[in-house]
Amino acid sequence: MCKLVLIPIYNILFISVLIAQEPSTEWTRTYGGPHAEWAGNLVETDDSTSILVGSTQSYGNGTIGSSDIYLLNIDTKGDTLWTKTYGSSYHEIGGDIIQTTNGDFVIAATVDYFNGDSDIYLIKTDRHGKLLWENRFGSSDYEENIYSLQSSFDGGYIMVGKAVDINSRTSRLLVVKTNASGDSLWVKRYGSDYRPCEGYSIKKTIDNNYVIAGNQWSSDSGEDFYIVKIDLMGNKIWENNFGLGLYDFACDHITTFDGFMTVGYTDPLDSNYNEGLLVKFDSDGNYIDHHTYASNNNSSYSYFSIKQTFNNELVLAGSSSGNLLVHKISQAGILRWEMIIDANIQLRGCKVIQLKKHGYLILGTKNIFSNSSDILLVKLSSDAMNAVNEQTQSRLSRFQLQSFPNPFNSSTIIKYHLEKSDDVMLKIYNIHGHEIETLVNEFQTAGDHEIKWQPNSLPSGLYFYRLQTGDFSENRKFSLQK
Repeated sequence: MCKLVLIPIYNILFISVLIAQEPSTEWTRTYGGPHAEWAGNLVETDDSTSILVGSTQSYGNGTIGSSDIYLLNIDTKGDTLWTKTYGSSYHEIGGDIIQTTNGDFVIAATVDYFNGDSDIYLIKTDRHGKLLWENRFGSSDYEENIYSLQSSFDGGYIMVGKAVDINSRTSRLLVVKTNASGDSLWVKRYGSDYRPCEGYSIKKTIDNNYVIAGNQWSSDSGEDFYIVKIDLMGNKIWENNFGLGLYDFACDHITTFDGFMTVGYTDPLDSNYNEGLLVKFDSDGNYIDHHTYASNNNSSYSYFSIKQTFNNELVLAGSSSGNLLVHKISQAGILRWEMIIDANIQLRGCKVIQLKKHGYLILGTKNIFSNSSDILLVKLSSDAMNAVNEQTQSRLSRFQLQSFPNPFNSSTIIKYHLEKSDDVMLKIYNIHGHEIETLVNEFQTAGDHEIKWQPNSLPSGLYFYRLQTGDFSENRKFSLQK
């Protein structure tokens, strides 16, 4: 018998916290022309202006059906200082941008040739947008798309995205390393036809390696967060997956002094609406805890961007059923404030930064489903922090695997810890969300509990269990293979 031991630990924290007053909207600007524009990313420059990168069908070589890379320099009031376009008659899509130590800009983009092929497009400009060099590269066996860019430790650049196999049509997580001139030094692809994956964020680690956040799919667990650490040559050091529902999507992450925090969204088993998902890993990629954030008005919450603020809290940008969503969250996962701005934004199309002097900038795409979408930029004021004493519930979940393998083939023991006595409900569901069995439905005392699930008559497949106590519920999944 193979036994999989799953231990969710639920803690109720009673602490003195800081309650933040949500910021005000100082200004809102849109940028674009008669056709469609889309946002990619933004940086605050060394002169306190901002650089936005995206795509345009209105300017340069852009037209309906194709686009150029669109670069905009914006002052502190949201007014345009200058714009530049880069590209050809093909479809160039601006994805990410960084500013170098000497003030230049490097842009990572994708070029689509309209014939089922796409390549990587890397550009360097000076601080005024003058083109210094450009490189296009890719493989004839894959369609490449780039989503995230970082400077590398040796003065070059490293990018992450996905490479779609032209034969199997399955994706690989793609990592490309270049020198300081943008010449490709090496390319790595992770995944397989049976475990396709893709990367959306790459960051440096304190031990001079890289961590990538993305997604991986399998028939056992569906779509999961996928986090992988690589060395300077792209060799895999470790990898890990995390998932709550059938579909869990990681969009961005940050490195912390003791690990990594990844954000995205999950498709809950018992709801028609996505929930925002924040997951903490330690420096070895082991799962620490997670938090989900749900709307109270039948809206989907999805996070696409995370930044650590100057006071070591978190600001997250995303979507609330198509509107711009901004959350300020403590390191313990406590929601400080929420802002929702009507925008009809693009999926994975919004970014957030905290400005050096004060406030935040939120970038997205407005009216994405029209033929005249615009780049949207919102300036928020600083949020005032006021110390108060209040009794706050923080719902932490720790999930440990004490024996392997997973999938299991006979029985599973589910263990959980109750911080206080409460009514407890524990149910099993199939992949379609249909209830299979109720394992616990009773009042239980505080302390450790366990129950064995032995699915003798059920077929192999993916199953979920849901633990509910009071107003807190938690979903987990595991795979039965006989």
